[in-house]
Amino acid sequence: MVFHCGDVIPRRGVPIKYQEVMGNVVRAIDYFIELSGDDKVKICLENDDPRLYSLRIGVRLTSLAKVIDRLGYEGAGIALDVGHLYLAAELYGFNLLDEVRRNLSYVKHLHLNDNMGKCDGLGTRVWSRGLGDLHLPPGEGNAPIEEVLKLLVNSHYDGLYLLDLHPNSVNFDREGLAKLTEELKHFKVFRRA
Repeated sequence: MVFHCGDVIPRRGVPIKYQEVMGNVVRAIDYFIELSGDDKVKICLENDDPRLYSLRIGVRLTSLAKVIDRLGYEGAGIALDVGHLYLAAELYGFNLLDEVRRNLSYVKHLHLNDNMGKCDGLGTRVWSRGLGDLHLPPGEGNAPIEEVLKLLVNSHYDGLYLLDLHPNSVNFDREGLAKLTEELKHFKVFRRA
């Protein structure tokens, strides 16, 4: 199961208590684990694209790792969305590859998509300006996807690779999928030995 930790939208005069919010997220995930009735269920917390108007838990991998540590659940990990992390790194000014490197042991699932790294922090998506969380095929934007893939391969990553694409970014007919398959071959990790 892939889980987004969600947002807390501030209200005037009401302080946001980060630890309380984290506690609520942990309790919600515990509840899902209990509902599943299976202590082997895998839950991956996906890093989200950034928002400036709310406290969004899980934009940084480091904050997701803290939630996972508090859970203490063996089946929990991070669903790394490369496009989301790229937008956050560009908006907040942190090094994306260092963030991945520090949290590699938590990554259990990968969402591959690309974008131009332009983000207004409001969730705006403008295709003609290359703005926002576009979910483009890998290689059609500016995210350092090849470098992220190298880090994962070198760490012996054995999780899923999921193409997380927007319907406007690729034709899902036979020709479009053949083109996408060829484009993916440019990434060394997807070449056959």
